[in-house]
Amino acid sequence: MLAAGCSLSARGFETVKFLSGRTFVEWADIRESCAWIHEDDPDGALRKALDILCMGLAALERRVLIAEQLPSGDFRAGEVLVIGGGPAGLACAGALGKMGVRVVLAERRAALGGMLTQLGLVFPHFVPGPELAGELIRDVEHNGVLVLPATTVSDVQPVPGGYSAALRGKNGEERRFFDAVVLAAGAVPVLPRGLYRYGELGGVLSQMELETSLGRVENGQKDALDLPRQAVFLQCVAARDEKNPYCSAVCCPTSLKNAIRLRSLRPEGSVTVVHRNIVTPGKHLEALYRRATAAGVLLRGHNPAAAPECLGTERVEGLRFRDALNGEDTVLPADAVVCSTPLKPLPDTLKLAEALGLRTDSMGFACAREPVQPVSPPLAGIFVCGAARWPAIVEHCLEQGRAAAVKAAAYVRGLGNCSGNSRCLPVAPHALWELMPDSAWRLPAAEVCGEKCSRCGRCAAACPYNACFLPEGTGMRIDARKCARCGSCAAVCPAGAVRLSGETVAVLRARIKEALSR
Repeated sequence: MLAAGCSLSARGFETVKFLSGRTFVEWADIRESCAWIHEDDPDGALRKALDILCMGLAALERRVLIAEQLPSGDFRAGEVLVIGGGPAGLACAGALGKMGVRVVLAERRAALGGMLTQLGLVFPHFVPGPELAGELIRDVEHNGVLVLPATTVSDVQPVPGGYSAALRGKNGEERRFFDAVVLAAGAVPVLPRGLYRYGELGGVLSQMELETSLGRVENGQKDALDLPRQAVFLQCVAARDEKNPYCSAVCCPTSLKNAIRLRSLRPEGSVTVVHRNIVTPGKHLEALYRRATAAGVLLRGHNPAAAPECLGTERVEGLRFRDALNGEDTVLPADAVVCSTPLKPLPDTLKLAEALGLRTDSMGFACAREPVQPVSPPLAGIFVCGAARWPAIVEHCLEQGRAAAVKAAAYVRGLGNCSGNSRCLPVAPHALWELMPDSAWRLPAAEVCGEKCSRCGRCAAACPYNACFLPEGTGMRIDARKCARCGSCAAVCPAGAVRLSGETVAVLRARIKEALSR
């Protein structure tokens, strides 16, 4: 189809996005670049418009001819790599498989589920963590996802049209091509080492240690009398300080959940949460807060200017803190002080983020384009979800994983069917195009023919997007994530080693021939 009208930047992009995948589209700008600039010469504008239309028809005819000569197997169905088998990664992989996208799920542990398998109950609906993990795993298996347990992603490199990833598993290392990558590597809780006499006094626990004990009692593996009778939960341990200046957002809901469970298992006891302020945003977490107070959980605010202190010799006997309301030092008797700590990124997450070209914040979490597109970094074919981008409760991890799946599915169906020397045939419905980044529906990056490349470096000097790079011992390469297909590299290459997919030399020659013949 030849469409003639305004420029691409005015209304053309919307039309091309809508028509792509249905037919070949050639766009002819006869408005801004013709009628508007020749408004004093109507006859000349008419002749120029006719030339533009004829050149477009010639180029369209040549593109169709080239496509018909390509083998049918030249198109990829699109494959996505999901890094991480926790709740976000499982939700993402399952949703992608359900949408018909080929998925490879790489998990560094031998089993799937991540921290979800260690949680006795998951708020806000108090569903057992292993049960929820089992449902997600069954969904992944049912939808044909290729699961690679005990596999780490040791290296990711951008290549024209996608990414090359090195997968290291029990059978050695394998390098595979992927159209898109979803980072869902998760996070881990900070242990309160060196704080509040953790490891020195008996009864000073981390929230995860209490979680494990509660789960054993609920499963009948432990007696409820082994649980603390007078428990004090201390919030913001190793958080909102100079080293970790952020609020993890999951600590308060986790404390309220475990306080409710402890009150249910030991109703004769007491649970007090000592906090700087309780963070429970949203309808479900507000309901959790009200449920905790209704269950008899006490809440006491403390002044952070005076650090709380755990009392006792061999075993904890109480917690001293400065009350935020009356300003007086208060001692709460306790046979257990539970330290609520934040989540921190996995050490490998930072390395993967750097390899993928992602920006990371000062805490080491991967950044997207918050708040507009929280799971889509400004990189083509890269998505991030779950606690890899910021601490998140399980419910939010699941939502982000499915959101990243929709984004990735739209992307690979729009770009994943583009091979290095073929046309692009997006098949995503129009509604999904609106969810895609602007670069997702465009043709692949410029390409370099290594045999012709003389390593002169002119393309790198001319590229305004810094997309050209020169590896040792090889010809010039194009970073597919940065390439905007401006054509600067092809224009300055003296050997003709660079070309733009879809706009081949044959198509350009057809345009020129038509223009000169008129």
